[in-house]
Amino acid sequence: LRWVFLVSCLAAAVFGVLSREVVLVVFKRGAFRIEDTLQTASALAVFSIGIPFWCAQTIVARGFFAMKDTWTPTLVGTGAWLATIPAYYLLTQRMGVRGLALAGTGGILLYAMVLYGILMAKTVGRKGLSEIREYLKLALAGGGAAWVGSLLLDRLSRYFSWESLPGSLVRLAAGGAGIAAAYYLIGRLLRSGTVRSIRRRGDILRPPRVAGSPGAAAPGAGPPPFTGE
Repeated sequence: LRWVFLVSCLAAAVFGVLSREVVLVVFKRGAFRIEDTLQTASALAVFSIGIPFWCAQTIVARGFFAMKDTWTPTLVGTGAWLATIPAYYLLTQRMGVRGLALAGTGGILLYAMVLYGILMAKTVGRKGLSEIREYLKLALAGGGAAWVGSLLLDRLSRYFSWESLPGSLVRLAAGGAGIAAAYYLIGRLLRSGTVRSIRRRGDILRPPRVAGSPGAAAPGAGPPPFTGE
């Protein structure tokens, strides 16, 4: 779950800051006008905030499934949906598509947090507080990286316009690299155990074990035995 949250927070920062560029590169063809790009990008920027929670809830729900408990995720999900129905109506009336995206993001945030809290209460109890601190560090790193990325894009606007395909491609490449670098550095400054576990390029594709996390091997221990599963 830590690694999923690490990657998804970075994705949220990238898609949130570079929403216009992403939409233009993918959709700006034919009858899809620049006004459509702006409207779609505004919704994508809000939806991107919920990316870590969409990813996390799929992992957390499997914890309940492993305990043969399918009712808790179902009931919590239904409750979160019912609780956000007024928000869907009010925000859509006031903000249009962006309000719809904001209500959806709030709903998945509520669902993921409640479901995670129940799972921690049923399993590790207060020991799960250290995990929550780690997720907060990753979220803060993502927010800081998004801020750095927005500053970088402001500088790039002098030379490359997002309204053209070549300009958007350059901004995607440079902005994405800048956000990723800022995310890693801020995570290191916040002493995120998940970020600090990345020591070589291969760790990006194959998550290393994080000390203190479930399933982490003891120092000096060899690899776990192969069970054939």
